[in-house]
Amino acid sequence: MQEFLDLADYRRKVHAIYSGVRDHRIPIEQRWSYWKQARDELIGRHPQSALSPEQRANFQGLSYYSYDLSLRFLVDVDLDVEPEILEIPLQEDGDFRMQRIGRVHFLVKGDSVLLSLFRIRSYAGGLFLPFRDASKESYPGTRYLIDTIKGADLGMGGTNWSSISTSPTTRLAPMIPAGTAHWRRSRIG
Repeated sequence: MQEFLDLADYRRKVHAIYSGVRDHRIPIEQRWSYWKQARDELIGRHPQSALSPEQRANFQGLSYYSYDLSLRFLVDVDLDVEPEILEIPLQEDGDFRMQRIGRVHFLVKGDSVLLSLFRIRSYAGGLFLPFRDASKESYPGTRYLIDTIKGADLGMGGTNWSSISTSPTTRLAPMIPAGTAHWRRSRIG
């Protein structure tokens, strides 16, 4: 039973982290620093962390890119898209269903980027804006700018960092030097 209470606590803390990141009364770089510190604390200390107790004991924090204001974007959502539904099998939870509802277009350091915005078609619902970039250093799954199930809504605050997810995407964006710089087991412990 404690495991379920720990999970509820973990999820509340994740939502609180992203709520703090969206507090526009605080300068953006301070919010970014808070995000890094709060995530490292949660990953390194919480019983629901993906890290084993041994890894948590040796955890020194993740490696992050420096804040880069040039990677802050305000973009319009193009709603003229085919509303394709994707089903992604999850190991223990069945299929994760999402429907494309729009796209965003922008330039990263001169390279064109096109990302699909999805509606999550499950009980929790919400929006999901994933991306996978060409970096060989970042997490091999998908990073995201918006995942409202987790309270991770970095798109609304105009921030330039991302988090991690295990859901795949179909296109690679150019190298986006933002968010977690390294996601290697050797970096974790």
